[in-house]
Amino acid sequence: MDNQISRIILAWYSRFDVFAGLMGGFEMVLSREWFWCCEQYLQNQILNEPLTLDWKIEHSFAKIRRIAMDMSTVFARIAKGEITPEQFVQENEAVGRMIADWKTDLDPALQDEKFLVMEYSNAAPLEAGDIVDPYVPGTIYRGPLWVMNSALIDWYSIDIMHRYQTTLTLGGQPGPELAQMVRLLPVSRI
Repeated sequence: MDNQISRIILAWYSRFDVFAGLMGGFEMVLSREWFWCCEQYLQNQILNEPLTLDWKIEHSFAKIRRIAMDMSTVFARIAKGEITPEQFVQENEAVGRMIADWKTDLDPALQDEKFLVMEYSNAAPLEAGDIVDPYVPGTIYRGPLWVMNSALIDWYSIDIMHRYQTTLTLGGQPGPELAQMVRLLPVSRI
């Protein structure tokens, strides 16, 4: 954890591991301890250097990767028959709360409105067939919070994947409300 290159490699590998597990319906190669240690290390760095924005940003990424790992584990366990449908519902609801809490619990420094892009002076005109408006004011961050756009994309994608996988796992079919949600999310405008 003390080496930035090692943290970057771990971050990329853990991201791949989580999404491969989600797509394949199996648990990750990395244990939860890897995710937890990374998150705790970064939390300690924040305590030691509370004004350093980079530690807070790294921590937000580590936390969302751990939540994604927990989500992947729950779906893998039900697919393998290791938990009952009732246990799945309980554990899955806990994951849903973690996903929601990630965004509401973000450090205020990572949501500083003074870094929101509010105008696009060089915006190209939208065409009739465009399904995305990338120029919605207050949708993306600039400056030192630019990388938080990626963290938010991760969060939105995990939230959507969780809703989608939950519906399929419980025997339903994704309805039009999920597609509508995807179109309305700020991430679809980036």
